[in-house]
Amino acid sequence: DGVDFSNSSFLNSFVKENNFANHGGDRWAEFNNNELTGNVVVISAYTGGTNDSFKLKKLDVSVLGEETPGVYQNIATVIAGDVSDSDVSGYVNPVIEPDPGIDIEKFVNGIDVTDINNLPEIAAGEDVTFSYTVTNTGNVDFSAQEIMVTDDNGTVGDSSDDFNPILDTSTDIGSDGILSAGETWTYYSATEAAQDLSTTSTSTDLRFTLTGSSSTNITHGNVRSFTEDGVSVDVRAFSSNSSGGHWRTAYVAAFGGGLGITNRNESGSQHYVDNSDGDIDYLVFEFDSNVTLNRTFLDYVGHDSDITVWVGDG
Repeated sequence: DGVDFSNSSFLNSFVKENNFANHGGDRWAEFNNNELTGNVVVISAYTGGTNDSFKLKKLDVSVLGEETPGVYQNIATVIAGDVSDSDVSGYVNPVIEPDPGIDIEKFVNGIDVTDINNLPEIAAGEDVTFSYTVTNTGNVDFSAQEIMVTDDNGTVGDSSDDFNPILDTSTDIGSDGILSAGETWTYYSATEAAQDLSTTSTSTDLRFTLTGSSSTNITHGNVRSFTEDGVSVDVRAFSSNSSGGHWRTAYVAAFGGGLGITNRNESGSQHYVDNSDGDIDYLVFEFDSNVTLNRTFLDYVGHDSDITVWVGDG
């Protein structure tokens, strides 16, 4: 049906033979001493040389003859006194029409995947070995040279990265190199590390405008929430003394100039995020998605605006 040589590994399943001459004259090149049979023959200039050239003028081949069933016939005779009798019988071999068939089953770490929507879970970096069972389901035997197992390596339509699993010769019954009718061979790929198949969507830049109009009622431990383009963040406030101890909840205030904090040692008029009077104020932003902090705009800056930022997973 047309042999595809776009991938040179096709020839790996063929038996290769070299034929040499010691002169430059015309000659018959005798080869195939093992009398191998196939329906594809490839002839090239010697792949290990550089000065070989010729034209192919003739090609002698032997076409296999058709099998003709024979007949076994015998005659049985009986003699009793002066009388006798005989009967002719015999048998022939059945005429079996060639019906080739082949089946392949693929396994992932020994698991037969029967539902492509229910795949085994293998963590990225863990060992993966593909195995393949090839069964002769017909009545025509195949030689090892006639069987080629390939794997597309996960890229259907791209043969450049295909690989050929290796036959486990211990599964060849009789070690005769013949996949007989009903026989099953097993092939294995090289063990490899599982790929990281996760994908990351394109990031989106968002700007949260953290303003509002706070009441004068101070409720320590309150939460203010903001949403931008489907991403939400909850904001809470805490304070501690300058030595890092005595952590306590504080009040998150929202004004036209942004968010501020009133801690337990301050009055409503002292609503800045500051480190004055021995206390350090903290604003905690808890997003419902992983984000990368780019920058923050500070308004109503007092004497200075040095800040400390922590990023992590809570």
